[in-house]
Amino acid sequence: MRLRGTLVISIAFLIVLASLYYPSKLNTANAMVKGNTLTYVSPKTDKLITVFTELNIGKILGSFKDESKLLIAAGERTFNNESYSESNWDIYIVDPNTKYKELIYQEAKNAQLSPNEKFIAIVDKEDNLHVFNVEDNSTRLISAKIHSGVSTPKYWSPSGEKIAFMILENDVASGIYTFDLSNNTLKKISTDEEDVKYHSFFITWENETSLIVVESPLERPEDLKLTGYEENGSRHHLMNLSVEKGSVIDDISHNYILIRSSLDGAIELYDRTNYKKINDIKGPVDDEQVFRLANIVGESERIFIKEYKYIDGIKTTNKTSVFDISKSNEEVISNDIIDLGE
Repeated sequence: MRLRGTLVISIAFLIVLASLYYPSKLNTANAMVKGNTLTYVSPKTDKLITVFTELNIGKILGSFKDESKLLIAAGERTFNNESYSESNWDIYIVDPNTKYKELIYQEAKNAQLSPNEKFIAIVDKEDNLHVFNVEDNSTRLISAKIHSGVSTPKYWSPSGEKIAFMILENDVASGIYTFDLSNNTLKKISTDEEDVKYHSFFITWENETSLIVVESPLERPEDLKLTGYEENGSRHHLMNLSVEKGSVIDDISHNYILIRSSLDGAIELYDRTNYKKINDIKGPVDDEQVFRLANIVGESERIFIKEYKYIDGIKTTNKTSVFDISKSNEEVISNDIIDLGE
């Protein structure tokens, strides 16, 4: 993973690689923002649920399984030449019924609820990784200077007791690690040889003892593949990835992988049990200004698809829809133009 002076890659190709290394959005709830109103798609019902809060513009990062509490990032966005920074969110736990809100961290880039709902992983504005304990409200530093990537990987193992991440050394990714919260054990998963030989980026857990990593050799950066990194040191090939199509991994669940073409917005749906393609979801028709993002709603059979445009530098929705995997049917649920908090 260390860069070598002899390695020369075009800027355009690096952008494609960077977008491929991480799923774009990996939230359990898919949120839109309109003023002080937060709207998200329920992982249970696919219904749009509106939450009124006193918080400033933000995004819903996740919901507890019974939807009694939401994990929300709130804060002001600073515009600069039609762009904005979202690295200073305040992180809240909010009761959507009583509107009670609890501030748990200030000035964070992102936060992620663990599957067992006991912990919240928080990446601060300096890329340090913290874990917030939901039960006792304590916060502990897990690692300094992690690689937070183009977008956030899925840090948590299926049990919610382990967290995986990449560490930066002199601003270069220098290793993939796991930390076991049950016994406070830090373990390096990538080897020193792999760190030198490959550009390797952790994106999610395959199971409780194995990570899914995007891997490309330094001498052949176009040869991208998904590889399983076992904690015991073994490796196994999962699937190859296409950079010619500008492929971007939008999301990975226990059952599916979404790979989107950045060229036309078409989405390829793969079965994660055998890594075979099972469906194609066509992109926007004859509109080069429409961009697309797709997320699997929790671990369900539903895909939340957002089409958006940039209007005067502001990211706004063009259309939102839900694709039912079992029925191969896409249903538009909103055509409103809504300012996005993501």
